[in-house]
Amino acid sequence: GKDQSVFMEGEMLEEVANRLFNSCWFFLLYCHNTGFNPESYIEAIIADFDLPFTYEDVYKQYQEDVSKGIKLRIK
Repeated sequence: GKDQSVFMEGEMLEEVANRLFNSCWFFLLYCHNTGFNPESYIEAIIADFDLPFTYEDVYKQYQEDVSKGIKLRIK
């Protein structure tokens, strides 16, 4: 079949990478205190998209935000 890949560079790549970082961060927050560890799933997302950050980068940001007392509320 046809090559279904999409090529991105510059600002578009940066925007997609930022959105995926935030998605991974939110996944960690969503799983907070549930007993579920999403690490392997987040690592798979990072690998699938060959993103310019690591699980450790996302986890560090998550830990910093949780230590500051971040709270999410749905209204």
